[in-house]
Amino acid sequence: MDIEIPQKYGVEQCVGDTLGPGGVFRGLRTMAVMLDLCQEMDEVAPEALLINYVNPMAANCWFIDRATGWPHVGYCHSVQGTSEMLSKWINVPYDEVVYFCAGINHQAFSSIFDEAKKTCILSFGKPLNGPKFTPRNRSALN
Repeated sequence: MDIEIPQKYGVEQCVGDTLGPGGVFRGLRTMAVMLDLCQEMDEVAPEALLINYVNPMAANCWFIDRATGWPHVGYCHSVQGTSEMLSKWINVPYDEVVYFCAGINHQAFSSIFDEAKKTCILSFGKPLNGPKFTPRNRSALN
């Protein structure tokens, strides 16, 4: 629906859950639910931190802040996916890797990877001995 309706009117978008008209409408639908959730948390968990894992993550967090002031944090799945990919690149089982990541939504950067108490500092802008990407081997991402 979030992709198809804008598309019907000539608006193409690659994703409909965070950006463009689809993201706006998804946000408007989600905000009513978030408001109800915060009101319920006022009653049953007044000291709790709301952890948002729903897209559009940034719009939801903005709305929670402006509409309720409720303490909250927003998480995105890109951190887990990237850390799994990096652990494959260095041939370390994912459950043996500890990492520090900073950023926002789909622009997160891992700066420390810790494997069996041996810390690997990742320099921003320098590749981590991973596969070399060319138009022919883009499957290396998987």
